[in-house]
Amino acid sequence: MGLASVAAGTVPPEPWDEGVVQAVEHITRVLDRGIDEIVVGRPGAAPAQQAVLTAWTREWLRAMGVRGERARVEVEGRLLMADFAATRDQARIHRPLDPPVRCTFPPDLESTVLRLLRRYVRASGWAEVDDDGQVGVLELESLEDAELAGGRSFWDLATLEELAGEQGIEPVHRIEDLADGTWPDDESVDDFLAAIASRD
Repeated sequence: MGLASVAAGTVPPEPWDEGVVQAVEHITRVLDRGIDEIVVGRPGAAPAQQAVLTAWTREWLRAMGVRGERARVEVEGRLLMADFAATRDQARIHRPLDPPVRCTFPPDLESTVLRLLRRYVRASGWAEVDDDGQVGVLELESLEDAELAGGRSFWDLATLEELAGEQGIEPVHRIEDLADGTWPDDESVDDFLAAIASRD
């Protein structure tokens, strides 16, 4: 009944909450991928008892005001998760000081999300924001690289040669080169080890 009312362009039944609306939005994402309509109904049901969801239905769901106040939001953080599914492309941006933000994104942003995975990004779009300023699911409209220029990212693994070069470490050719001159010449290593063992 709820899907039929949505397909007809009327407000869904009262039990529908934000989670149900989001689930229907996720289902209808295939309408952005060349599918013309989704027919929902029990097997053998008459056409009058079926709900036909179209691209118009998807747009109407987006514009429907049952999810509360929505605002234009911009967040920055590390893009650490992306799920490319047929019906629910999702990503998660981890912010430095605030909770992670779950995102959805349209098909035209898939390549951008894949390219920026694990990088520090700046994302903007529409989301529901509560009274405490917490951001709900962010519907991405734009995503750009915000990684600081210069140096290597924390998330990029360096080779041993790169780490040695950054720290000024040079090859050791003699074992004597490892001595730093802090051990007194008149003290025996054996005496030192014996002193440690005597403490047990």
